[in-house]
Amino acid sequence: MGCAHSRFTVLFEGPFWIGLYEREENGLYAACKVTFGAEPSDAEVYAFLNRHWGRSEERRVGKECR
Repeated sequence: MGCAHSRFTVLFEGPFWIGLYEREENGLYAACKVTFGAEPSDAEVYAFLNRHWGRSEERRVGKECR
């Protein structure tokens, strides 16, 4: 069993704010993009991660997370 690393970055990609979820495990890389629209508050980002963290890990590269 290998080590897994993941991160969630919020950034502005005009004209929208997006979240980029990245995960690397056993040499494999996966990522998904979440479109927020308006700049999300810390509370909105926290609520999103609480609702979707496990589900977003199952997405393939380039897919939108819902």
